[in-house]
Amino acid sequence: MLFCSLIGTGAQICATVTVVVLLVIMGHLYTEHGEMVSTGLFTYAVLSPVNGYVGGGLYSRMGGVTWIKQMFCSAFLLPVLVSGTALAVNFIAISYHASRAIPCKSTG
Repeated sequence: MLFCSLIGTGAQICATVTVVVLLVIMGHLYTEHGEMVSTGLFTYAVLSPVNGYVGGGLYSRMGGVTWIKQMFCSAFLLPVLVSGTALAVNFIAISYHASRAIPCKSTG
């Protein structure tokens, strides 16, 4: 199940990168003021069916029967990994008293 989720998430990331790069090449997207990040996040959300189609299709071809667990694993795999990594880096920055650390009281 995790293998199929990884394959589906990878396909979604590849599709997202391809669309954003094509938009930059065609000149419809400027690389200033965070427009590329906003477009990347929007494109990632819009292309979530790619993740479901690739990951779910592979899971069913491999004989999987608990497709709902696979769907949730695919949907939350990348956001949980990115958020967990950012949280760990922030806690390390807090422990070093870095000026770029986000205080825990300001996030809640």
